[in-house]
Amino acid sequence: MVIGDENIENFDDSFETDEEEEEDDEDEKDLDDQEVLTIPLNSEPKFVEHDNERYHIFNVSDFPNMMQIEKQSGHLVKLRCPVRGHPNNTNYRWFKNAKPLKGVFRDNGEKMLIDRWRLDLEDIGESDTGNYTCQSTNPYGRFNFTFNLRVHYSLRHPPVLINFNVKLNNTILIGENITFDCRYKSSVLANFSWFRVFSNETYQKLNTSYSILSIFNATLNDTGNYTCIVKNQYGTVKRYFILNVIYEPFFLLPYVQHMLWIFCSTIILITIMITYAVYQSRMRSNNKITIVAQKSFIIKKKIILENPPLQQFSNAIDGSYHYDNGLDPNHHQHLVGEDKKVFDFFSPLVKIDYEHIIVDANQTDETKSGSTLYEIPLDKEWEMERKNILLKEKLGEGEFGIVVKGEINNSIEKNAVALKMLKDGHSDDEIINLISEMEVMKRIGKHKNIINLIGCCTQDGQSIVGCG
Repeated sequence: MVIGDENIENFDDSFETDEEEEEDDEDEKDLDDQEVLTIPLNSEPKFVEHDNERYHIFNVSDFPNMMQIEKQSGHLVKLRCPVRGHPNNTNYRWFKNAKPLKGVFRDNGEKMLIDRWRLDLEDIGESDTGNYTCQSTNPYGRFNFTFNLRVHYSLRHPPVLINFNVKLNNTILIGENITFDCRYKSSVLANFSWFRVFSNETYQKLNTSYSILSIFNATLNDTGNYTCIVKNQYGTVKRYFILNVIYEPFFLLPYVQHMLWIFCSTIILITIMITYAVYQSRMRSNNKITIVAQKSFIIKKKIILENPPLQQFSNAIDGSYHYDNGLDPNHHQHLVGEDKKVFDFFSPLVKIDYEHIIVDANQTDETKSGSTLYEIPLDKEWEMERKNILLKEKLGEGEFGIVVKGEINNSIEKNAVALKMLKDGHSDDEIINLISEMEVMKRIGKHKNIINLIGCCTQDGQSIVGCG
């Protein structure tokens, strides 16, 4: 239990400050109210000393007539004139710097007490510095004795503990040593005491005046609370310490420690093995994911060319065929010429059939995951080899395609042509339009008054239609 202020008050009065003790000592050393009757009545004043047992009387000429005194501010100073005469015919006067002292107040407003050879100055300050002279006079002589008082300024402040890096709650083993630090600073004299407080709130004052308390070879009986108290005339400070003295901690027997070491090692080894197994399992799983990721899903679309049904054609009176578009019965498209060939100028129906395939991405550099491949029927009559086509600058751009300038190299000559192809990201409708246009140009054939189809590339890559 740490003692509180209410407990401290009970034993604060059990000791006095050094100033109070000092004042009591001065009172014991002073010449008290008893007159020195051994001084002859018909003699001049004598110099008197007091050794706490008796008075010693000497001629004034055998001793100096001045004494120096240094004090800190805030103290009580008692000046006692050492030049005395017989009480029946001796008078005393006090002076400060040759100015007579009278009354009960000094120039700074503080109290003073003048009682024959006594002069008491309460709560001195720097303004009280000076020469205080006691003048002793009788019919046989007059002598002066001077006190040179120097007052040093000091802060009027309670004591201050200077070491805050201390451990207040301490636990030690039996036989160990402990030190409690309660060092302090005080501008004036202070009294210091150590107390030990017991569980029943009683206390014991320790017989030491040092600010550091040391306990050597501690026992269980030393367990308890310790308090240091520092007190001066301006206040009191305290510091509380708690001490717990315990037995030595329990140590396992050697073979138990050995078994514990084996158990811990086994647990660590099992943990490492499980971690390695989980790591290998994840690596195999990642490899499987990598193998699957290396295969790309490709959408393959097959282009189908179909001629229109025969019921959409009608025979005219002149024997020619017309195409009925199903919208306007009066509108017919003339399809044949003098050679009576049907469908020569008609574009076939273009359809797309879907097929999903999986290909290995490592087998081709051109195939990308999620790309679309178009399978277009091969027409050997018009198909050109892709390696013989040289693409040059761009000539123009249409609704669903672009036109670039190019050359077709054959074994005889180089032909400049216009090459038409689709834009990137084209739709199925756009590929249908391109193929429909190509098929119509195939059936029209070559004519000097129109743009003629030179050839096309429909296999293993982007579809290209060459015109010239």
